[in-house]
Amino acid sequence: MPPFPDQRFGDADPLDTRLAASHGQSAAAGPWWALRSRLALGMALTPRPGLVLLTLGVAIGPAGLNVLSPSVLTNLDPIVSVALAALGVMVGFGLHTHRPGDGRLLAAASLQAAVTVVMVAAGVWALELLWLRTGVGHWWLAALVGLSAAASSTAAQPSDDDTVAMRISDLDDVLPIVLGGFVLTMLSSGPGWAPLLLTLAAGTMAALVAVAGWLLIGRTATESEQRTFLAGALLLIGGVAAYLSQSALFTGLAAGITWNLAGGEARDRMARDLRALQHPLIVLLLIVAGARVTLAVAALTLAVAYLACRVSGKLLGGWLVGRWVGRGAASGLGVALVSPGVAGIAFAMNVVQADADVARAGMVLAIVVVGSLASELVSLALGRTEAP
Repeated sequence: MPPFPDQRFGDADPLDTRLAASHGQSAAAGPWWALRSRLALGMALTPRPGLVLLTLGVAIGPAGLNVLSPSVLTNLDPIVSVALAALGVMVGFGLHTHRPGDGRLLAAASLQAAVTVVMVAAGVWALELLWLRTGVGHWWLAALVGLSAAASSTAAQPSDDDTVAMRISDLDDVLPIVLGGFVLTMLSSGPGWAPLLLTLAAGTMAALVAVAGWLLIGRTATESEQRTFLAGALLLIGGVAAYLSQSALFTGLAAGITWNLAGGEARDRMARDLRALQHPLIVLLLIVAGARVTLAVAALTLAVAYLACRVSGKLLGGWLVGRWVGRGAASGLGVALVSPGVAGIAFAMNVVQADADVARAGMVLAIVVVGSLASELVSLALGRTEAP
């Protein structure tokens, strides 16, 4: 999801500007490039770098060259929490409820995400229960994998339908992040009212940290101090999630929404600094996610179900949403949403950090990483098929 699809937060990201120049376009040339130069929760400007980074992580992880050994990955956990919190903040910055029609698009994106979650969860649950029987928790495994499958990232060429497709792909990670925060809390606290109260507490604490950070940054003149306060706020937001065994994406989302509603120059400064951080954070997240993957026959089998059900869910959800929002090419919308983006992998990393069941968390990550790689390849193939 792009944190800043409009141009009110200052100059374009230098990396996006260089990428734009390499494609013969200007980052300030118009709304099409502003919508396409989105890396925050898309796997990349084009899908290939994301594929390379995940594969690189697998190659240098414990299952490969062991450059990123288990002890190194453990030491990187706090940085990963900050990265996840920052990505959640970017999602919150991308929610512009004042825009005409955005409420309807958020509802449409949530419907499309819900269709995908249900189809993937049902497919994984049925395959695991009726055939594989790995014993890692049928319902929990299915729910976590389904939530990881919901987010999308578009990389379509400009057309009349692209703005709607891109905006829906921007918004369809909100529902799984919110539900995922609740589900991850249930894993640690059990059923009942406790998970709901803990989720609300985590969101409230993140919002309070965000208010404190907004006040400090708004009263600070130097850029170095502003960035220090922002880094401290992100550390606290990620720390809240780690302490409560919560989703850092969820606490980051709560902070991002708070900063977005607060507005002002402080929000613009944070947006500028976060935009500069988004590329290294995503590189780190993808490499660490790849390094943590442990492949097994059961995970690869479930990844096939993940891929089939996710593609089917996106096509069905896109068709339903396309009819609802009144676009002519309803089937084309689903094709545009097949690309998975980073949000699903980020949520799977949340599971690794928050779930005490190491076997289940490792299974979720392996299924999502392999399924995301396969989904990206399917998206490339469908894109070539749809091209004139």
